Amino acid sequence: VYVYPDSIDLAKKTADIKVEAEALNQTDDYASITLSAVVVDADGIVRAVLDGNTSDLVANQGETFTAAGTLKDAHFWSPDDPYLYRVYSMLSVGGKVVDVCETTTGFRQTEFKGGAGTGGVYLNDKFVWLTGYSQRASNDWPGLGSAYPDWMHDFNAALLRESNGNYVRWMHVSPTRADVAACDKFGIANVCPAG
Repeated sequence: VYVYPDSIDLAKKTADIKVEAEALNQTDDYASITLSAVVVDADGIVRAVLDGNTSDLVANQGETFTAAGTLKDAHFWSPDDPYLYRVYSMLSVGGKVVDVCETTTGFRQTEFKGGAGTGGVYLNDKFVWLTGYSQRASNDWPGLGSAYPDWMHDFNAALLRESNGNYVRWMHVSPTRADVAACDKFGIANVCPAG
């Protein structure tokens, strides 16, 4: 499942949200499959309903499904205000929901303006001075290596923020999902290599 904003209007506080999901009909018969989604805010209120396409797939046929809709009165993510939404993607067969996937994410507009020494990174049309660390993606702890519980990833992110950091560049390979989620939660911008 891939959730992303197609366009953001900061002045109107709106974002067109899109969801893409791959589905495979693993039955021996034809199935009418639909993708839909909802965007839920931090208070548990549904803020957007994303309508998707329906497709009739024969046995063992796959397809990428899409759903889209507008999020109004959007609360945009930033390092100083790391606001996160939950997006529930629902796959239905013959009108009955058969699978739900929860994705936690924030929405922001990112731009690189100006040139060397005169520009920088802008999030939601505001300049952001990124300061932080390069960290090995294995993110080892003494005695545990990289086999440590998710709450310790949050602990690492909290330490980074307490040191006035808002940026981490993961070294060598992409970090674990727990590290990315912790950075999202604590307002830390990530750069992830594709190793």
